[in-house]
Amino acid sequence: MGKKSKKSNKKSNGGKGQQQQQQQQQPPPTRSSLRLNPNQNTPTDSTALSTTNTSTATAAASSTNVSSTTQLGDSELKRRGIDPTTGLQLETCICPDSTKCKELMWRLAAINDQSMFPYLPLSGHPAYPNSDTGKHITGFRENVFKHLYAEVKGDVVEGLPKKQYVALLHFKPEIRKHLVSTLDQSRKQFKWRVPVDVAYANGLDTSDLCKTPDINGEVKKTCFASPNQSLKDAKREIQEKERVYNEQKAAANPSMAQEDNNDNSMSPVRKNPAARELDRLERDAAANPRAAALKHQQQNDTIESLKAEIAELKKEAVKKEKEHAKEMNTQHDLLTAELVEGGLNRKALVNDDYHKKKPWLSKYLYGLPWGAHKARGMACFGSGVVPDFDCNVSGEGNIAPFEKYSIVCMAARKGIEQPTFAAIYGRDRSSISLYWKEWMPLIKMAGGYMSELDLEMNHNYLKDVDLCKEMGLLYMDDGQLMKNGVVQDVDKL
Repeated sequence: MGKKSKKSNKKSNGGKGQQQQQQQQQPPPTRSSLRLNPNQNTPTDSTALSTTNTSTATAAASSTNVSSTTQLGDSELKRRGIDPTTGLQLETCICPDSTKCKELMWRLAAINDQSMFPYLPLSGHPAYPNSDTGKHITGFRENVFKHLYAEVKGDVVEGLPKKQYVALLHFKPEIRKHLVSTLDQSRKQFKWRVPVDVAYANGLDTSDLCKTPDINGEVKKTCFASPNQSLKDAKREIQEKERVYNEQKAAANPSMAQEDNNDNSMSPVRKNPAARELDRLERDAAANPRAAALKHQQQNDTIESLKAEIAELKKEAVKKEKEHAKEMNTQHDLLTAELVEGGLNRKALVNDDYHKKKPWLSKYLYGLPWGAHKARGMACFGSGVVPDFDCNVSGEGNIAPFEKYSIVCMAARKGIEQPTFAAIYGRDRSSISLYWKEWMPLIKMAGGYMSELDLEMNHNYLKDVDLCKEMGLLYMDDGQLMKNGVVQDVDKL
């Protein structure tokens, strides 16, 4: 009997030694094993009222996790995406501003807000895309990318990791509540759904409707749980959560709250003026939330009032602009009719005596006095540049090149319409259109609309000055019309 007991003791001691050796050879804890029990360090709620066996198992699991995480420093835990205090696990969200998103999630982890954890894993491409489940998965993916990336169509965004996560802060609170409630469904076809009344009340529309039957076999009664909350709204929600958390913390331990206040008072002042102003506003809001909310509402009311005033001013400006345009068109038509009725005809437009009696007319039509208009035409297109170009025309017979040039200058400067020219020159509209097509490229080559050109430019518009001297062409020099180095008399051209 004694031998047997010795042997059995040896076996038991040997087994204990093997167990210790196995524990020493265990690999370091992995990322998943480092997550603490999420029920630690949280206020007592309905989840704490469980059976004795469940409590014992949870305590054992939590003690294991605590012992594993305590082997690592805070910096290493943060590097692995684990909050050192609460043990909540952070991932990288697929949203466009994942850095700012993670900063907000760190704040949620710091106050142990488990309603925002874990992240929502986004299902990959379905194996059977034509099935109801496959269509629902694809539709949900497309809906997520539609709201996160406005310019993306479909369910593919380049550069994203294979494992894709969406932070729950991107979902509005009511949508988030229904989303989380569907995650326990065994079939993916019934997940990620929100009743249409809740969806429409939170900014979704018919484009977010689910196309496949829900758990009750009904179609178009649910919408996809869409991430349509901006980071700005998420930040406001988090600030409210932090306020409630701090109040509960202060009520539970006033001395600790006083220490936190002392620590905050010693925090360094940021150099950026905008950052300092933001800190001040946040402190004011934390000190008196009701007054801050009232001030925020007043600012919103002021902004809305200014927007309405600006919209009204825009309407008034558009109205005045239309009235002005209408008045200008009316004045233009009246002046054109008056000119035609007052003897404005083809012969008058090329007659020197007529222009001497009405010196304002050429300035109105061409932007230049009559002599300068003729000189400009000769300098640009005379002396063989354009065949048969001559300013001394009778205004009879075929339309001369100078007349065509003048027609296009008037049209370019004053916007006179083709029917008016057709009436003055006794031609049909198609002929006037041909003059425009023929002469407008030449005028563009000469430097723009001839009525707006500068008399002081020292060149011929189509040829170099030296070349003009060699060819005996007209050119401008120091504001004088020249030919072969001799000043020309504009009135005799």
